[in-house]
Amino acid sequence: RLGATLATALTAAGHATTLLVRDAARHAALRRDARWDDVTLVSDLAASPPGDVDIWTLPDRALPDAPLRDAATAPVALHAAGSLTAEILRPIDGVARGVLHPLAACPDPLTVSGGAPLNGATFGISGAAAAVTVAERLARDLGGHPLALPPGAQTAYHAAAALTANDLVALLLAAEHVGVHAGLQASTLRRGLVHLARTALDALDRVPDDRPWVDGLTGAVARGDDATLRAHLDVLEPRGRALHAAASVGLTHAAAASNRLTPEAVARLLAALSDRQ
Repeated sequence: RLGATLATALTAAGHATTLLVRDAARHAALRRDARWDDVTLVSDLAASPPGDVDIWTLPDRALPDAPLRDAATAPVALHAAGSLTAEILRPIDGVARGVLHPLAACPDPLTVSGGAPLNGATFGISGAAAAVTVAERLARDLGGHPLALPPGAQTAYHAAAALTANDLVALLLAAEHVGVHAGLQASTLRRGLVHLARTALDALDRVPDDRPWVDGLTGAVARGDDATLRAHLDVLEPRGRALHAAASVGLTHAAAASNRLTPEAVARLLAALSDRQ
């Protein structure tokens, strides 16, 4: 998914791009799609022309077992596995090794059409100096923002990404479940929840960098409304209740730290959350 997304985005940015796709069915599907007309598609590494940069876009768990040494064709090798450092590319000799990982949700472009997820994305970057220079240039060419990952920060960086991209989906699934269970029309509810999430994120994006994100917070916790919070927890199924309660505890403490709530309001909210856990 990320390889196909990167290939079209890099080609649109003016780079000559080759996409190696070993799966025959997927290779054929890409060939039938006009969006990849300007991308060189190959199914065999031997058919790939030499380039300036190799970018590995395998899943994190697959990268350690990849035939890295045999597949290297360029003086710079980057990978896009957010949880791994450039050390995973050590089997490739004589090249500058680095990481280029986008903080962007990239669904399969063959099944989810439209959008440009990499434009405006922040890219986690680390590795050898020469590789970092190339990765930063590619990030900027894609309309993104390079983020240097200092030694030892890779796992924390990836955990932050998982909290944002993956846990958000868990919250939306719980929201969809409670709404549909109450008889709300599913497709309209889904569109409404996605729009609400998008506008909530837009509000956070407008909070100045020197202000806490809770300045953009709305809802029961922001108002210190323990009665509404109790009602919400009562109607949620157990998994949704656990998610909402854990998130609300964190939001309560964050709002208290920024003086958004009085000590009395904090105590009422935490009591409501303790009662319903």
